[in-house]
Amino acid sequence: MSIKTYYAFGKSKKALNERLAAGEHVYVDHYTPEGCEAVPILALNSGDILKIYEKMVHGSPYAKAYGNWDSKKKRIH
Repeated sequence: MSIKTYYAFGKSKKALNERLAAGEHVYVDHYTPEGCEAVPILALNSGDILKIYEKMVHGSPYAKAYGNWDSKKKRIH
């Protein structure tokens, strides 16, 4: 199993964790050479990298925060 990188639209890691704690369904984007795929955050593996962004620059997400997914705690660290 390899660690993958995903992009999550949000204000911060804290804000995304609050949305998850409230039971909201959060989706993240996984970019590949074939295109972009929306994936439910709960489907990620522990250790997967999350890049949090609020804006796009030249058609790409501009990451402002980074974290790792913890599938046991269902949180971004």
